[in-house]
Order: sequence, then C-alpha cells, then structure tokens
Amino acid sequence: MLATRPDYAVLACATLLHEPLGTALAAADISTRIEKPLAGDPASARRLAEAFHAAAVPAAVGYTERFNSALIALRQQLEAGQLGDVFSIATRRTGPYPVRITDIGVIHDFATHDLDLTA
Repeated sequence: MLATRPDYAVLACATLLHEPLGTALAAADISTRIEKPLAGDPASARRLAEAFHAAAVPAAVGYTERFNSALIALRQQLEAGQLGDVFSIATRRTGPYPVRITDIGVIHDFATHDLDLTA
C-alpha cells in the first residue's frame, strides 16, 4: 500500500498493530486517521504520536461520538436549561460482543464512546 503513495490513510486494524503500522505511515509522509484507541498502552501511544509529530505528518484518532452533531445539540439544549437537570446517567451495551476485538478488550475499545456520550 505504501508504494501507491496515498494522500491519506485510515488505520483500522487490531489495536496492537497501530504502533508499527502507524509509524510506517508517518515515516512515509502519509496523513492518517487512526481508529481508537490509539494504541494498546500509553507508552505505545506516546511513541506513535511522537512519530507523527517528528515527521510533521497530520494524524487524528477516530473519536466519532465526541463530534456527533446530535449529542452536541443535546449538550447545547442542556446547557441552555431547555431540558431540565440531569440527575443520573447510565450506559448499557446491548449489542453482541464484537468478535473483532481480540487484542485489548471491549472496555478499552468501547468505553471511550460511553464516556463521550455521558460527558
């Protein structure tokens, strides 16, 4: 894939492969959107971020719920007092366990969405 010199890449693979594959993309000067979580552990995430920073190559992490327009509108309505006060928030995963998550666990893969939805 690197030989085709794409303008942009989406890195959507097993989380534990994000660091080696992302580092290769940074070295190849390819802007990249990396699926969350960024890496399997904080040290790997730092190294990956540093690789893109050192190469001066744009990169982003896919926190889609954080920028969900419906949730942004809901937050604005809550902050404007249009919906009353929030007293309690609970989340529950109701879908089947995703078979694709085999390396870091469902909490690391999905909990960020729940945190973003409730923030």
